[in-house]
Amino acid sequence: MKPKETATIWVEWGYELHALKLDAEDWADIKAGKDLYAEGDGYEYEGGEFSDTWHFTGGIGGELRVTYCGEEEGSEGEGYIGSLTEDMIEIHGN
Repeated sequence: MKPKETATIWVEWGYELHALKLDAEDWADIKAGKDLYAEGDGYEYEGGEFSDTWHFTGGIGGELRVTYCGEEEGSEGEGYIGSLTEDMIEIHGN
């Protein structure tokens, strides 16, 4: 039986790399072009903690939008908006 592929998606904003690890089911949905919302693991920046939400639309080559939100009012925004390209994807288990 062929192992199921998982993936890590990498984007950069604020001079830092941010990653989202996808399980086999979510990665299969993205490859099939389905819309997907996923919560990242969060991250720290300048002493604050931030959550990150990833929205995939249209599969590989489609749109990826990553938003973030901090603990303080007004500390939310868009970290990345653009296409999901092959060079942003690290495949595991193929």
